[in-house]
Amino acid sequence: MKSTYLTTALATIALAGIANAGELAMEAPANSPVVPPAASSSFGFIGATVFYGSALNSSDSSSPYDALSYSVDGAYAFVLGNGAAIVADATVQISGYDDNITGNEPSQPQYQASVHYLHPLNSGLILNAFAGYGMAPFEDGNEDYQVGFVGGGAYYKTSDTLAVFGQAGYGTSFDEAAMSSGGFYNGVFVRAGVEFSGLGNTILRGEVEYASTEVYEDSSEPGDMWAVGISGETAIGAIENVVATYGVRHGFYDALNDSDDVAETSISVGAKYMFGGGSSQGFADIGYVGTPYLPLRASFWTPEMN
Repeated sequence: MKSTYLTTALATIALAGIANAGELAMEAPANSPVVPPAASSSFGFIGATVFYGSALNSSDSSSPYDALSYSVDGAYAFVLGNGAAIVADATVQISGYDDNITGNEPSQPQYQASVHYLHPLNSGLILNAFAGYGMAPFEDGNEDYQVGFVGGGAYYKTSDTLAVFGQAGYGTSFDEAAMSSGGFYNGVFVRAGVEFSGLGNTILRGEVEYASTEVYEDSSEPGDMWAVGISGETAIGAIENVVATYGVRHGFYDALNDSDDVAETSISVGAKYMFGGGSSQGFADIGYVGTPYLPLRASFWTPEMN
């Protein structure tokens, strides 16, 4: 019940913030109109990242498991003539954890794809809607956790260098009855963050995300999970179109009514190649903040809840 109340409270706060941003937009002065680009355009990136992770289930071990993991991701933005944008993104990640901390189930590459629609109401406020699908498969076919999710949110530019954003949505695993555990089944999530671009060629982001599911390990064990992170992107002046990426994230995944939980901390470094005239600032200008993290990552840690 505590998890449900906390989810409701966070969702209410997130929606209230979005509504308040909407009110600000409605009250915006006449000199803040929507300013569409001169013509439609498109741009994107492809990137690679290395993660050093440390994860611990305190009920199984007193020592954490360490691992190197790798991912490849990309996004492509179609900016429409009216200033709106459609962004398609995808990621594939190979997690290198020992199978002892994934329920003795060797993991396979996990992947996710989503699509976003971003619509500016004025020069400060951009609304968004998104939908996606992810899968965290394991060697055992009964541990192939699929998750679908939908949601919406807002991106509000408080100044030329500072923006706040929020997302809220619903996600659920597929074939829950056929799986060994529920996965991210019948869950809700909220995400909030801030972006700062006042350092010239660098954009910094801080964010927090929370999710709650009706079922995680089984019908008597709902899920409670959260993550916080700081990340950045810096254009490399000596190498055209290349952006360095880096960040740190801590997540916690808990099957309630059970002693099993996982705490994971990861540090990442990588690079993106921008094409089509794209840049980190260009993605920020259209209000793109990517996809919520918890639905897929919680699916990856499901076997450890057994």
